[in-house]
Amino acid sequence: MAKEMRRKKLQTSKKEALRVLFESSYGVLATVSPAGEPRATAVNAVLIDEETLVFHGAPVGEKMENLIANPAVSYFVVAHEEVLGKDFTTDYLSVSVQGIAEVVTDDKEKRELLVKLSQHFAPEKTEDDVVNYIYPARMGKVAVVRIKILDMKGKYHPAMRTR
Repeated sequence: MAKEMRRKKLQTSKKEALRVLFESSYGVLATVSPAGEPRATAVNAVLIDEETLVFHGAPVGEKMENLIANPAVSYFVVAHEEVLGKDFTTDYLSVSVQGIAEVVTDDKEKRELLVKLSQHFAPEKTEDDVVNYIYPARMGKVAVVRIKILDMKGKYHPAMRTR
C-alpha cells in the first residue's frame, strides 16, 4: 500500500506529475536483485498513458534478471534542480513512481510500443522509418518493458511556484 506524502504541501497535482513524466527524457529505475540487493539504472522511459510507462533495453543482463525475479520497481525523474547555496536550499521538481514491471512478449504490442518510444524521442521519424530500422535484425535484440503505475507522487520545492 502506498504511503501518503509526509509534507503534503510539497506534493504536485497528478496532472503536473504526469506532465513531468511525459516531458522527461530519462529517469532512474530501481530494481531488486534475486539476492535482495538494490540496483539503480538510468533508462529512457516514455509515459504511454496515465497508468503505463515503457522503456527498452537489452533482453539479457542484470536489469532484466532483477525484473524477472522481482517485478516491483520504482522509477524516479528530476525535471528541475537548482542549488541555492545562499539560501541553503534546492529548488526542484521531481516525480516518483512505484509499479510492477513486465517484459512485453507479444510481437505486435512490442512493435507498437517501440514505435511510440522511438517517435517520442525522434518525432520526425515516421512509423515506417522506425519499423524499417527495427525489423528484422533488431527486433530480437531488444526488450520492451511495461511498468504498470501503482502509485505516483510529484514533489516540488515551494520556491518553484514563485518562479
